[in-house]
Amino acid sequence: MTEYYQHQAPAIGMRNPDDLTRPLYGASFGEATKRFFKSAFRYRGRASQSEYWWTWLLYVILFVAVFACSLIGGALENTAPVLSWIFLCLAIAGLLLGLPMGVANIALSVRRLHDANASGWWYLLVCVVGIVPMIGAVGPIVIGVLASNPAGIRFDQQGPSVQSAQV
Repeated sequence: MTEYYQHQAPAIGMRNPDDLTRPLYGASFGEATKRFFKSAFRYRGRASQSEYWWTWLLYVILFVAVFACSLIGGALENTAPVLSWIFLCLAIAGLLLGLPMGVANIALSVRRLHDANASGWWYLLVCVVGIVPMIGAVGPIVIGVLASNPAGIRFDQQGPSVQSAQV
C-alpha cells in the first residue's frame, strides 16, 4: 500500500516566536511587538491577525502619547516654559519614532495580506482609498479582519528544509 503524505509540509503558523519566517498565531503583545521590530522592513512572509492588531495597538498608544505631550506642552507654554519645552521635545521624539513605525506598518500590512492569501499590491488600493477622509480608516480594519488562508503559505520564504519537505 502506497503511503501518501509521507512528506508533509511544515505546520502553518508554528508556535515559535523566534521564527520570523512564519506567522505567530495567538501572539501576545510582547511577542507581536518584538516580531514587529525584528521584521520591520520585511515584505516577504506572513503576519497573523494577533501580530497585526497588537502592533496597531502599540501604534495608537504612541499616537495618543505624542498627542497628549503636544497638548500638555501647548497648555504649559505661558505658565511653565521649561516644562512646555520638555513635553514638546517628547512629542517630537515620538513623531521621529512614529515615522519609521508607519513605514514598517506598511510591511506588516503586506505580510497580513499574504496571510489571507492576497497579494501585497492590494495595499496600494488601501493607500488610494485612504486619501478619502473617514473611508480611509476602513482599509486597515479590513486587512486586520481578513481570515487566515492556508494557501497563503506560498508567500513564505522557501528555505532548503521547507523545499525538501514538500517533495
